[in-house]
Amino acid sequence: MARGLVVRIFDELFALDALKPGDVVCDPFSGIGSTGIEAASRGLQFIGCELEPKFVALANDNIELHRRTWEAMGRPIPVMVCGDSRQLRQHVGPVLAAAVVASPPF
Repeated sequence: MARGLVVRIFDELFALDALKPGDVVCDPFSGIGSTGIEAASRGLQFIGCELEPKFVALANDNIELHRRTWEAMGRPIPVMVCGDSRQLRQHVGPVLAAAVVASPPF
């Protein structure tokens, strides 16, 4: 998802008091992890699902770029899984998310 879009979405969800630090956010079409990066930067727990292994690898590389900063700030580290979002629960387990944020590929 484009960073500008996910920033606007999170800004609105925080303004509405629909999200707070520590909440879990899920993106079933995570791509290269931009939603997870923005989520962690705001103190949100994140789990992303992406079908394409090459994008999961890129997302994990992007997460690693920020890991030390997040750890130093006590922020959660985003989690990426590779799988088909049509079977999301199979891939992420019984996670109860406060929000599902997505930009579907269609």
